[in-house]
Amino acid sequence: MDRLEQSNQERQWVHAIRHGDVGSFEELFSACYAPLCSFAARYVHDGFVAEEIVQGLFCKIWERRERLDDSGSIRAYLYRAVRNEALKHRQRVEPRRQSLEPVTSHYADPSPDPEDDLSCLEFEKALERVLAELPERRRTVFDLSRTHGLTYREIAEMLGISIKTVETQMSRTLRHLERRLADFL
Repeated sequence: MDRLEQSNQERQWVHAIRHGDVGSFEELFSACYAPLCSFAARYVHDGFVAEEIVQGLFCKIWERRERLDDSGSIRAYLYRAVRNEALKHRQRVEPRRQSLEPVTSHYADPSPDPEDDLSCLEFEKALERVLAELPERRRTVFDLSRTHGLTYREIAEMLGISIKTVETQMSRTLRHLERRLADFL
């Protein structure tokens, strides 16, 4: 599904959900639940807490469905809301600010069998290490773009930054990855 079709699908979901269509709500939930849980887990470092955050968000959406705004991207809204809730949770539970660490969760795509493709596994580990070196904002922008498939506009909207800033962050990240992973390329 291309971006235009996805955007139209999102608008249809929002319109139908605003009118109480449970089926559309379930479709939105099915399409977004696992990626949102994975995204939240990167902030809270706990898969169960991440699930609670995402489930709570979907409960709020259903309860307040009549007020859903169909003029923007529902995915950008969901990611922004999950991020905000995850950060609130982190402030309540973890008084000390901790750096983001890669989280292995049951939402991630299964990694290839090391016996089948050792070089792929080595590359993935190297990529994780290099991504962990990035400043938090650049890592978040990269993750939203590459892992969660958000557009630069959606990322900018979600993080409250300009599209140009997103472009700059991605460009710097890609140059960094290219330099640090040159042995694999």
